[in-house]
Amino acid sequence: MSVRRFVERLRSALWFLPGVFLALAILQALVIPEWEERHGGTAVGEFFFEGGPDGARVLLSMVSGSTLTLMVLVFSITIVALQLASSQFSPRVLRSFLRDWYSQLSLGVFTATFAYSITVLRAVRSDEAGSTAFVPRLAVALAFFWALASVVVFVLYVHHTASSIRVVSVIGRIGTESRAMIERDYLAPVHGAGTAAAAPPDGAPDEVLMAPVSGVLTDVEVGRLDRLATEVGVRVRLAVPVGDFVPVGAPLLLVHGGTAGDRAQAMVRTVGLGAERTYRQDVRYGFRQLVDIAERALSPAVNDPTTAVQALDRIHDLLRLLGTAPWPSGTHGRVTLPQVPWEAIVRLAVDEIRLCGSTSVQVDRRLRDLLLDVAGAVPPERRPVVEEELRLLEAGVRRAIVDEEDRNHALDG
Repeated sequence: MSVRRFVERLRSALWFLPGVFLALAILQALVIPEWEERHGGTAVGEFFFEGGPDGARVLLSMVSGSTLTLMVLVFSITIVALQLASSQFSPRVLRSFLRDWYSQLSLGVFTATFAYSITVLRAVRSDEAGSTAFVPRLAVALAFFWALASVVVFVLYVHHTASSIRVVSVIGRIGTESRAMIERDYLAPVHGAGTAAAAPPDGAPDEVLMAPVSGVLTDVEVGRLDRLATEVGVRVRLAVPVGDFVPVGAPLLLVHGGTAGDRAQAMVRTVGLGAERTYRQDVRYGFRQLVDIAERALSPAVNDPTTAVQALDRIHDLLRLLGTAPWPSGTHGRVTLPQVPWEAIVRLAVDEIRLCGSTSVQVDRRLRDLLLDVAGAVPPERRPVVEEELRLLEAGVRRAIVDEEDRNHALDG
């Protein structure tokens, strides 16, 4: 597994940042009392806490107990937010919520406060049974500040969660992440890949490397695969586009101009296969999420065409970005990635919403404005599919809306 792929998995893990905070808090709670006992404490500790062993125990017990209650509440809020996002928008948006750094940071602060308090508690001693009384005043004072930080973080966390589950925030985040991915991984040259891009290989491959496991093709380490192909003097073509599902034993890499030899397994490992799609190199994933949200909003159970229009706003932005940019060849040195055609992207972005929203005047009007603007912005060779979608939209509206005035409102604005 590459470093980038490993980091991406950690970013999507809700446990990672809280785990780091937990380890650091325990380390801090072990080191500070030991240092205080050896050096006789500090003036800072004396200033912030002047109590004895009993007072220290009461404070630490209160902080740890209240923080544990706060942790349970925060975990409950997080689970409810995930359920709402899954049911109201789309199950595919959950990954963005799990990757939210503020939620992970909040859980980390609460976990650290609890672990720190109960660990420092064990260092407090009374002058009983011949032992010398000891109160790590600096450590106890820090527990107080951890508690204050937890209160502040909790208030901000509630505000952040309430804001993040708003439909405009969810749609905006999908649009922003999709646009960044398209500019970074799709339209821009792949970092580290070979610079002499030749024509894609034609004809039957000399060797076919099969998928060792099943899963969604999430990403390809193009630079590393290009270096491996250069070492053995071959050219490599990915069998399916990023975002497609690959069964076990299905073609994964097509090798031209020779065989991969002992580099075959290394080449296969450059291709990521996972349980779900990600934004990396998958130009269709953002469209898929936005279309899902729009379709759910247009369902009879929800009937919220305004949300569908907000999703179309972001789809409009992404289509304009792709339609006006030079189309990538997909060839990077000795590696060729199958490119999704412009026509397929337009149909993915428009077809399902057009069919589901044909009876909604505002959806039809917004979709028509989108298509007219994109048709005027893209090069002539990309206009036919947009004009075809316009014809299908007008035909669908005429079938779905009986009243002539309503049809005119939908088609003419």
